[in-house]
Amino acid sequence: MGRVDAGAGQRYAPLVLTNTSGRSCWVYGFVGLVMFDARGDALRTRVRRESAPAHRVTLRPGASAHARLHWTTVPSGRETSCPSAARLMIIPPDEVAHLEIPFTGTVCGDGRLDITPMTSGARL
Repeated sequence: MGRVDAGAGQRYAPLVLTNTSGRSCWVYGFVGLVMFDARGDALRTRVRRESAPAHRVTLRPGASAHARLHWTTVPSGRETSCPSAARLMIIPPDEVAHLEIPFTGTVCGDGRLDITPMTSGARL
């Protein structure tokens, strides 16, 4: 997870995957996501894919691809508070294995995370 940009209750961050192998590989499409609290319990996670075209991204050794992650910290509708996440499970596109990273964020909107398809580079 790259640097989180914040403003007016909105949060944006790049979710970066880096090829650490000695061979080229590729990614295509969207990651899967599941949030967990500090006790390790799964939190409601509603992943909304943004309507942007997906492209195959070839990653040479050491190269990165990213997706833009967006969430809100402002309660809406009937929410009176929003759960705090401690970790984020990431399932790369077309994979069954997952990665887990620290993710300390309060996610409102009933656990809604907006995500773009993977694209080249490590920055938004």
